Amino acid sequence: MDLGKDNRPFLAGEEMVQQDIMPFGTAEFLTKALAGAGVGTWQFDAARGLMSWDAVTAEIFGLPAVPGEGPGFSIHQDDRDMVVASINACLLGGKAHDVECRGVREDGKALWLHAKATPVHLSSGPTRYVAGIVSDITDRKLANEASREAEQRFRLISHATVDLVYEWDIGADRLIWNEALSSRFGHAPEEFQSIASLMQSIHPEDLNLVLVKFEEALKSESSQFCVEHRMRRADGAYADVYSCCHLIRDVSGKASRIVGSVQDLTERKLADAALRQSEAVNRSIVENVTECVMLIDMNGCLEFINGPGARAIGIEDPATLYGRDWATFWPRHARPAVADALRQAREGLTAQFSEATPTLLGEIKWWDMVVSPVMNDGRPTKLVAIARDVGHRREAEQLLVKAATEDALTGLINRASFQVALSEAVERSQADGVRLGLLLLDLDNFKQVNDALGHDAGDLLLRTIARRLRDVVPKGALLARLGGDEFAILVEGALDEDYLRACAGQILGHLRAPLMHDGHSLDWGATIGIALFPEHGSVPDQLLKSADIALYVAKSQARGGFVMFDPEQRADIQRRQSMISLARTAVRDNLIVPYYQPKLDLTTNAFHGVEALLRWQRRGGPIQLPATIAPAFQDLEVATAISDKMIGEVIHDMRDWLDRGVDFGHVAVNAAAAELRRADFADGLLERLTRARIPARHFQLEVTETVFLGRGAECVDRALKTLSSAGVSIALDDFGTGYASLSHLRHFPVDTIKIDRSFVQRMNADASDEAIVKALLDLARNLGIDVVAEGVETIEHELRLRALGCRYVQGYLYSKAIPGSALVDLLAAWPARQLVHAAR
Repeated sequence: MDLGKDNRPFLAGEEMVQQDIMPFGTAEFLTKALAGAGVGTWQFDAARGLMSWDAVTAEIFGLPAVPGEGPGFSIHQDDRDMVVASINACLLGGKAHDVECRGVREDGKALWLHAKATPVHLSSGPTRYVAGIVSDITDRKLANEASREAEQRFRLISHATVDLVYEWDIGADRLIWNEALSSRFGHAPEEFQSIASLMQSIHPEDLNLVLVKFEEALKSESSQFCVEHRMRRADGAYADVYSCCHLIRDVSGKASRIVGSVQDLTERKLADAALRQSEAVNRSIVENVTECVMLIDMNGCLEFINGPGARAIGIEDPATLYGRDWATFWPRHARPAVADALRQAREGLTAQFSEATPTLLGEIKWWDMVVSPVMNDGRPTKLVAIARDVGHRREAEQLLVKAATEDALTGLINRASFQVALSEAVERSQADGVRLGLLLLDLDNFKQVNDALGHDAGDLLLRTIARRLRDVVPKGALLARLGGDEFAILVEGALDEDYLRACAGQILGHLRAPLMHDGHSLDWGATIGIALFPEHGSVPDQLLKSADIALYVAKSQARGGFVMFDPEQRADIQRRQSMISLARTAVRDNLIVPYYQPKLDLTTNAFHGVEALLRWQRRGGPIQLPATIAPAFQDLEVATAISDKMIGEVIHDMRDWLDRGVDFGHVAVNAAAAELRRADFADGLLERLTRARIPARHFQLEVTETVFLGRGAECVDRALKTLSSAGVSIALDDFGTGYASLSHLRHFPVDTIKIDRSFVQRMNADASDEAIVKALLDLARNLGIDVVAEGVETIEHELRLRALGCRYVQGYLYSKAIPGSALVDLLAAWPARQLVHAAR
């Protein structure tokens, strides 16, 4: 520092005698005192621009030994202007010089200095001298700086942490908080400026605990205490917190300040509660699942098994099993699968296997096992094995297999198994060069037994047939129930057709033994179709088809017997299929045509009504009789379609006749039992009549006696009563030829019975037939039911019927069935025909 650049104001006193200047610092005691305190002295002569200093000052600046004199001390350049200004202010203004600045020692080391000086007035004129002291305050400055840095770090940390941090000056009772007071608890800092306000935020039930902890810390030598309590938030809710307080004591050991932190435990508590709940839920799940859950260490030893698992293997205290090698719980043959599953799980994979093992009680159980790793930081640390008792499932699977291959009612193999067995038998026969016989057996009248006596009777019959077949078929023959009332007998090594015929005869003879059910003798029979490999089929399907064709022929021609397959039979079946195909075509292409046969009232010779009879016409060909498509009436789907088309055509003709004023009386249309069992048949027919504006009295429904048989009789009854109540008359066709009961005439709404043509045509030649006709006429007369005799073809037939009192007749004697257009002409000419009949 150079203060001598402008010292002219101080030269005015040069004439003063040098010796007049009193040397400074001659007070030895003062110098020694200052030196002892590490304080150096210095003086500045403004006139000369020189400074002088003592030994302490020299030591502080690292200058040469005293007496020292020079232009000045080395001051840090950033502080130099400030020091010069302060010295000048001291010289010129008389102000005290008191600065803290940085100096630079001779060795270049920086240090902090505290310098003080005062002007010295020796005579009149400007002040020329400044005397002062200087001390090294580097250590104090560094300590203060460290303190400030520490405090700043504390501030930064306290503001950065999410926990609540505070400082309490006990003497001043002043609290300082970080931002968490607002961000975490919603309080403003001014709300808690004293310890009393803080205590008010502590839950009343916890306050005493906090105070006790605080008092204990004050009385003990400990500088810290921690306590868990509840602290109120700004919204009034209490948070669980953990408070830690550090006591700072003064030199006397008395606590002067407390620095503390308050950790909000709410989230942790919630997390702990959630964890406990999760653990409880997981344990509850583990203990309540039906599966056996086991924890296995990486060495393959059992560590845990749940309660259901322990009970499943028959042990009360599972802890006795812990530490055992898990593989030893399994039979030796299963241990390779167990070891492989453990290996895969150790590699981080999931393994599965199924095995049986005995429980500790000796019971064999089947288990489905899944072994999985418990991963931690991407590597397995434990293994979890879950075992499901699949004993019931395996039993169910075995039952399913049995159900898939065996008939539940009879215990015989079913169709699917039989087809496999047939294929295998054909392969063996081909390889061995021997014949193979196939017999298909079908029960006769099984449906009637089922419908009349119930399914219990039908089931009894089927079981009995199966048992009797086991007793009579050749040794080694394979028995099967193919479905319904059809059975199959497969005879390997069959000699020839005669051998198979003999087998069939023995079977039928053995089956004919009577069978009773609830006091009723079951009326049934059996028919067999036979085919021989390889003559009648070289592959399984062909052989089975041949036997089926033979059975079909037997049912048609030799019911109750057996028929050996003949290639000609295949052609007959093909013809029947062709007829059904023709029927489908006739329905599809609207080729169904109703023909009408008149009915005559013998009392008046008047026209009574007509019966609609089915005809169909090939495209461009002649009219065909129903016999040309007869097999179609045994096909329910095709028969229903034909009937529906027939009724539609009849309704169309009736509407045309009514529009033309033709008095046709009524039209009788035949309906099969299957149609009457349709829930919508009666309502559908009435709706069609309504849409065509045809009064119901013009329509008569003819049914045969068989519609009253079977379990569908209630549907038939409902349909007939619906139609009858609407005005449709009901006629019972072919009466006396089937399974009719006289009770049907009382229970069902029958308006007319029709005597079958077979009785009428044999009436003149057979007295018994005439007696039946007379009995039917008397019965109907007594019941108030009309009678129509069918098949009247001769005058003799008519005369005899007149004599017996029959009123209505129908037959070729009066007219063949004719198309609707011809019926109009017939009705127009009917009065003339009445005269002819009256003349007879």
